[in-house]
Amino acid sequence: MDEFINCYEVLGIAPQASEKEIRQAFRALAKIYHPDVNQSHDAHTRFIAIEQAYTVLSDASQRADFDERLAARRAGETVRPRKPVPKAFSVYIFPNFQQGMPAHFIVRGRVYGLTAAEVRRLERDGMLRGRTESAKEYLLMYCVKCHALFDTAHARDLNNFLYYPYELFSVCPHCKTIDWCPADEVREEKEKQDETVREQETWARLEEFRRQQEAARVREVQARLDEVKRQQEAAQAQAVRFDETLRPRARSQQSGKRKGRLTRPAIIKITVVLLTLFVIGGSLGGWFFYRSIELAQIASQARATATAIARLNPDPSFHTLAYTNNLTFNSGDWNTSTQSSLLQTYGSCDFTCLLQGSFFTNFSSVVQMKILTGDCGGLVFSSEGEVLSYASVCQNGDYGIVYQESNIENLLSLNRILASGYSSSIKQGPDQTNLVAISVHGSTVTLYVNGERITQVTDGAAVSGNIGLVAYKGSGSSSPQAEAAFNNLYIWTS
Repeated sequence: MDEFINCYEVLGIAPQASEKEIRQAFRALAKIYHPDVNQSHDAHTRFIAIEQAYTVLSDASQRADFDERLAARRAGETVRPRKPVPKAFSVYIFPNFQQGMPAHFIVRGRVYGLTAAEVRRLERDGMLRGRTESAKEYLLMYCVKCHALFDTAHARDLNNFLYYPYELFSVCPHCKTIDWCPADEVREEKEKQDETVREQETWARLEEFRRQQEAARVREVQARLDEVKRQQEAAQAQAVRFDETLRPRARSQQSGKRKGRLTRPAIIKITVVLLTLFVIGGSLGGWFFYRSIELAQIASQARATATAIARLNPDPSFHTLAYTNNLTFNSGDWNTSTQSSLLQTYGSCDFTCLLQGSFFTNFSSVVQMKILTGDCGGLVFSSEGEVLSYASVCQNGDYGIVYQESNIENLLSLNRILASGYSSSIKQGPDQTNLVAISVHGSTVTLYVNGERITQVTDGAAVSGNIGLVAYKGSGSSSPQAEAAFNNLYIWTS
């Protein structure tokens, strides 16, 4: 009988956790319960359960099957047995490297020839990336503990291209030890340092904003103090004139009175001055109090907004926010191929809306999209002349990355579909809001939907030029036109 184990509970994560959160949870638990560092009696059993849970959740097909079985269990239905998963074919070799000598060996049917310098780097770092004589890109991994050498397909996509940035295994696939690859530890430490730098830059920008606000407040307070000073001088001048008016009468009243007693005009003068100072001081103090509260709220809102925007970035390697727009399309920055009735009011786009004057080669971008009519919509990541490249998602859960030439208003003129498929991460049906994002590194384009990486392609054509938004209808659609409402477009560069 197939015993049901909740993989999410084993790793201590939520069912909607991303790939990065799953990997981080596994690495943290592996370093706690790995038998090499934990000598408790149940450490080995717990580590096996942790590794099995990670194996299921790190594979898209196995995770989809597990989610289906978990939903059936929570609904009270009979949980069907787990689908059999074919074992991955892995070949490990244990080369006998000679110090200062080149090496030749065969792994998984591929012939490798390494220079002496490459051998030293492989033994030192536990990883070597390069190209064979046939220009095929490879990634060799070497365990510094058991000395197993292998080339894995886990770091490759469907087109046999290495992922960038690629991820190594958290434990050695052969001996199951941790800390087996120094290069992976260095990469992880660099990611932490980059995250710290980005956080410091964010706080520096917020501190600069606070200083500017403080300087503006000081100038405003100084202007207020100058006004108070002018009011005091006017009050004193008025008191002097009042005193001069009453002075003849005061002299006649002083005759026969005891020397040193305050006269009535003096008392009136002092009273007027004190009342004036009391009114001015009270109003100034209240203004300072409420202004301080208002500035504190502004600074808090600015920090919260900056943090929320940074979390939307699908690729943290691009950390400079180069463009932002709430997409009402009334700023004059957009060139639309087809005007629609919703274009000026709701940020709606009928087929293509291009950002004029934009030219990007390496960047990441994200936008909120709701398909109003038609079938699909998404982001244009390259448009130059009559060449258009875009990534799109559809109401039925399909996605695609397309390279197109000639007439951009005719969908049948597509030259090449770089990637297509179905993803459960896409919210299906009309009036559903999806968060669509792309990341462009050179000739590599990655598509994200709702925070999940969907697919990645590498193609040397059409990865630079104007960027924009796209909406279209399928060949069998009954809609008269295609419209999609977009909101909050952000673009980051390095």
